[in-house]
Amino acid sequence: MDKKLSEKVFFSLWITDFDYISVRHLLAGSLFPSAASLAVITIDRYIKTYFWSIKREDLVQKIKKWGGNESHNILKMISLYEKEFNTSLNLSDEEKNKLKDMYKCYCFRYIDVMYIEKGLCKMFKNYMYTIDKICHFYRNKIQLVPPYKR
Repeated sequence: MDKKLSEKVFFSLWITDFDYISVRHLLAGSLFPSAASLAVITIDRYIKTYFWSIKREDLVQKIKKWGGNESHNILKMISLYEKEFNTSLNLSDEEKNKLKDMYKCYCFRYIDVMYIEKGLCKMFKNYMYTIDKICHFYRNKIQLVPPYKR
């Protein structure tokens, strides 16, 4: 891994780990919509960091081409991973529904979406297990190569 990519992976991982801790604190404080929105961003970053770490920028670019909110649809990203690597995270229907709920909260950052889909954004403390499962899965797969010293 070259120096620039190595630094990108390390920096992304460092920031994302702090976001993961923040999600846990928001849930502990019962700030569920904010926790859900940040959880989507956190899982999104773990997935993209994993792709960068294995030099699969093409997959990150494919995700970015989905555009708008879709480029942060973590269920769609997980499906892409499963298809590309011929493997499965073995998510239950309940876990998939929790991810859909969190994604709706993420989309609520726009007032027009809030108005149209009012009442559809939900998250509960028991969602943390699903967040943990996915974050740990991708976090543990990230290929870490220490950045070169100057």
